Amino acid sequence: MKKSWRNNVEFYLIGLLLLMVIAFSIAMPNIFWSVSNFQSIASQMPVLGILALAMAMTMLCGGINLSIIATANACSLVMAWVATSYPPGGATALATLLAGGGAAMIIGLCNGILIAGIRVSPILATLGMMTLLKGINILITGGSAIANYPQWVLWLNHAQWFGIPLPMWLFAVVAAGLWVLLEKSPLGRAIMLIGIQRTGDPLFRDQYPAGVDVGICHLGPALRGGCVSDDVEAELSQSILWGIVFAGVDPRGGAWRRESGWR
Repeated sequence: MKKSWRNNVEFYLIGLLLLMVIAFSIAMPNIFWSVSNFQSIASQMPVLGILALAMAMTMLCGGINLSIIATANACSLVMAWVATSYPPGGATALATLLAGGGAAMIIGLCNGILIAGIRVSPILATLGMMTLLKGINILITGGSAIANYPQWVLWLNHAQWFGIPLPMWLFAVVAAGLWVLLEKSPLGRAIMLIGIQRTGDPLFRDQYPAGVDVGICHLGPALRGGCVSDDVEAELSQSILWGIVFAGVDPRGGAWRRESGWR
């Protein structure tokens, strides 16, 4: 069923984007249209975008994960420890990414056990995990930032390909991969059906919202050299949630807009 332009959220988002471009072009034309400004945006926004995609996957299943930022922080600490403890090299880089992914999977498994095994509400389970991880993160770091990263870690956030920062390329790959998964695969259809109708296999239905995003989540700190600070957690969480809702993801789960029908 085709959507009317009045019910098409993309129409309003494009209109809002055009208004913002016009406003900034008038207010600060020399700064807004500069190459350095767009490179700065392309370096900083992919982290927020990847974490938002992780949250969106959970919300499509009809669940929610409030521990996304805390998970990213925990992964960043593990990755920072591996990166600074071993000599630079390809093996260390691979071990760093695997360590971050492993930490994310362990946290996701714990959430899955709470939700699918003990039958705790997803919002309560992930809220408790967020509080626990925040305490552990602060205990390990003492509330201070980790520095002295090797050059190869810092390179991740400064490398460019065809003038576009590497983080933006990685975000594009992740976004394209999730689009193919959701739109072109039976698994993607199943994910959205879970959110529309909360029936079926309870293990898959309840554990998937808790663990589906952790494989994506640890990529966020990797783009910033493992730096995701605890003092911006509330701000990032609000930005992610509002961004997802305004982008058209129904908080109740299912397809991007339940009234839009299947595409």
